[in-house]
Amino acid sequence: MRTTQSTITISKTKRPNHNGIRFYLEFNSSIERRKGISAGNVFAAFTCNGRNHDGGYDGVGAVFLYPNSPVASTGTSFGYQNSFRLKRISQTQARAIHPNLFYALDGMEAARSDKPITA
Repeated sequence: MRTTQSTITISKTKRPNHNGIRFYLEFNSSIERRKGISAGNVFAAFTCNGRNHDGGYDGVGAVFLYPNSPVASTGTSFGYQNSFRLKRISQTQARAIHPNLFYALDGMEAARSDKPITA
């Protein structure tokens, strides 16, 4: 009888993996998107909740138009998502571009898991 060993990889960082969330880089216009000039903000879409009544997603996004803006709960419409003002990016890229977003998301994760928030 042959047995196989499985290896478990443990991440050395304490960053939570945000499953069910898609990250989109925001652009101020479709012209700036074509030129590759981003707004410096990321929208986190809660895809695990399904689409809202407009066909878009609820999520967390930037409040102002300057880079790394404070964030608040918001939503997108289907039209906004398809207006070429959003580009899907990875969580790692989103974390580097918009740290304030992850300050809020990581805080939500800690509150949801009943773990104390440590600095």
